[in-house]
Amino acid sequence: MLGQGTAGLELAEQVAAAQAAAGGGGGGLHAMIAPCGGGGLLSGTALGVAGTGILVFGAEPEFEGADDCRRGLVAGERIEAVRTRTVADGLRTPVGAWPWRVISDAGMVRGVFSVTEEQITRTLGLVLERMKVVVEPSAVVGLAVALWNEDFRRLVEEEAGDEGWDLGIIFSGGNVSLEALGKLFPPSEEAS
Repeated sequence: MLGQGTAGLELAEQVAAAQAAAGGGGGGLHAMIAPCGGGGLLSGTALGVAGTGILVFGAEPEFEGADDCRRGLVAGERIEAVRTRTVADGLRTPVGAWPWRVISDAGMVRGVFSVTEEQITRTLGLVLERMKVVVEPSAVVGLAVALWNEDFRRLVEEEAGDEGWDLGIIFSGGNVSLEALGKLFPPSEEAS
């Protein structure tokens, strides 16, 4: 958890440095989103930025109950088993007991949001086409939440007002083969 938490800490430091280099202005990140499978990265991110004022959110796929962390928060207890075939295969594991202790503390992780398989695939396509970054589907789940999850978007609108938030999104994982990407994005009939 602590080792993975350096990702959030480094992201916050890089944004602050970039804002300072651009002439001051910004006050750093307001919030971060990290993907959640076993919970190490999400809980570590929360621990890494604790006390900075940065809000931390988790992101999960919802397919076949892969959103065990979100559902566990609603139920008030950790869900110990998950069986899913979500395209975000790096997030198929249930949240571990130690990460759960951090994630279930609302002062550490503000909330966890989920997205559909279609939203994950659309976001992966966007990242591949626009950012030219090859990542696995699990890596884009946080961005998918920011783009498509209406509950998250409503929360930002309510809390950030007209100014909005500077939002950091942690991408994790590049374990994907060209064959797997090809299955996610089969050639269209127009391309033939």
